[in-house]
Amino acid sequence: MIVLPAKKQKDLRQQASLFQAFRMPLQMKVLVQDCQTELYFSGSDSWTSDPEEAIDFGHVPRAAEFLLESRGLQADIILHFGHPAYDLRLKGTR
Repeated sequence: MIVLPAKKQKDLRQQASLFQAFRMPLQMKVLVQDCQTELYFSGSDSWTSDPEEAIDFGHVPRAAEFLLESRGLQADIILHFGHPAYDLRLKGTR
């Protein structure tokens, strides 16, 4: 079970309210971000600074499996909601 800090919970509720107010769907991408370079995985040994160009793993277990198979990679799983201020970081491999 993932427990978010109170401030993150409040921020996410506010964003959800904003999306509901404008009747926009809340979109989430599941990304992998290198801890050292802060770049996002964009495929086959390729990395990008733009989360919109990164590979969307679709589900956390897929991203976690990728991290487990990529031994030596120090990376986290990022739940990206369209703006970095709302990103959630799941600590990955270290």
